[in-house]
Amino acid sequence: MIWESGPWKEEIARIAVSLKKRKGQKRWYEPSYVNFEKEIFFAAYFIRKLQEAHKISDEIKTHTIKASEFKPTKRPVDIMNRYKIEELYNLSNPSGCSLSLMEFCNQIIHSFVFIPSFIDPPLRLDGFFVTSDRKKEISLFHFKIDNVIELLLKISNDCIVYCKMLRDKKTKQIKVVKNSSILDNHTKNFISSINSRHHKSGE
Repeated sequence: MIWESGPWKEEIARIAVSLKKRKGQKRWYEPSYVNFEKEIFFAAYFIRKLQEAHKISDEIKTHTIKASEFKPTKRPVDIMNRYKIEELYNLSNPSGCSLSLMEFCNQIIHSFVFIPSFIDPPLRLDGFFVTSDRKKEISLFHFKIDNVIELLLKISNDCIVYCKMLRDKKTKQIKVVKNSSILDNHTKNFISSINSRHHKSGE
């Protein structure tokens, strides 16, 4: 359970900075590929943990991330051929789509295929192809690295300032019904009245 979200969001920010540097990386060795996949995986895992702990605002939770979607060919996708995406998916016929925050995270956390993509020449990181074990026979997705970095920075800078919880009468469990980075008018007026009283008492 995450109580203090700060360290988690700081780590997401660190990953975003590292990914920015990787965009300019000229030489890619085996450890480079491993570390890149680890960074993307950890970022997705941190985001999902924050969302499940209600440490991400409603405004951020409703964000989507753009992707290119590729439909499969007739060949089955298995552990022996999963890196031959040019044979398994119709890469010449992409369609645009958007994934929710949780869908994006789940594709990465449960990835069956994960392959970085580059602009060549020169060899520059462009993004990555990914699909989960559940989606592999349905779609392959490509995410631009710039869009991923932008999403990570938004999450790392997200700050919840207003939260409303209610106890369910049947289950007796607490439910978060509002988790916002924006104050509603009622709360703004309440804070304004408290500040006004404070200033008057200090006079």
